[in-house]
Amino acid sequence: MKYDVQKFIILTLILVLFPIPVPASEPDEDVLQATKPQSATITKKADGDRWHKLLNKWKSERDRLKSGRVTIKGDEVLLMNSRSESGETIEKQFRRSFQLQGDFDYELGFQKWVASNFGGYNKINCKCLFAPDGITTWCSNSEPNTRPKHINIWDLDAKLPSYAIYWYPLSAGFSKIYSGGKIPDEPYGLWYKILRKRQDANSNETIDFSTDKASGLTRVKIKAHSSVNNRPCIIINDLLFNEQQGCTLKSHTLWIYPQEIKQPKHPFSDVRVEWDQISGVWVPTSVSRSSSGSKRTRDLKLNWDAINEPVDANIFLIGAPENTIVVDLRQNTK
Repeated sequence: MKYDVQKFIILTLILVLFPIPVPASEPDEDVLQATKPQSATITKKADGDRWHKLLNKWKSERDRLKSGRVTIKGDEVLLMNSRSESGETIEKQFRRSFQLQGDFDYELGFQKWVASNFGGYNKINCKCLFAPDGITTWCSNSEPNTRPKHINIWDLDAKLPSYAIYWYPLSAGFSKIYSGGKIPDEPYGLWYKILRKRQDANSNETIDFSTDKASGLTRVKIKAHSSVNNRPCIIINDLLFNEQQGCTLKSHTLWIYPQEIKQPKHPFSDVRVEWDQISGVWVPTSVSRSSSGSKRTRDLKLNWDAINEPVDANIFLIGAPENTIVVDLRQNTK
């Protein structure tokens, strides 16, 4: 018995010190394969370089869109809690539909957006013109005998009124429909501005890549420890690119949750985009966006009438009736 115990101990030590190599199985090409682990410093540097290379490729593809005309039809559903007369909390659903007609030419520096039926209550037409020297807005109600608003001209960095409705094509579907407020300083979208700064060797973030060479899909998962409202939290960005189809970003899922709990089943926000190649350029054709944080869903359908075709500068006229009062609100002209 004593001999058997000694033999067992000796064999265990041999296996620990000199493990028997096991042949690695071949990876399945049809399944997203994770990057092999390396040392922490080398991995951070390599992952950071790979992430920025992927973003540069994505931006280069988006920059191929120079001008265009697009019609966006949208439906939005918002869930809100309210109290009944008996004091019970009930959830109400609010739905609205809208349409945006956009013309843009980035080389000329112009964008014009005409919104109609936004809100679904009144037939309202609002025009928003972006030009190198300022932003012009004008809104009218289609009801008879209704006096239109003044034409207002704003600085490029102004905070626009709620009726100024627009969208950024360069964000490639991942920007929201803007309704007034401060104009974003990043035309490619807030997600691009934030994640462009990821990742350096000294950060507390981790970044994982999974690839499928057959389909061209690349999934990137960035996990960071941060603080929201002075409370430690975890932020996870899960992005899916198709590098074989214009490096399009097919989905972006975002989790934000307190550090002390497990990752929730439902993300804070989720965006899904379908793409099509038109005139040699990959453009979004449908966008679905949901948010558990605001209990809001939005579905967009995009119809591209022209891409990278010559643009008549007369398109970028506001087209208001004669004798409409013009109010210049720009600070640099006073």
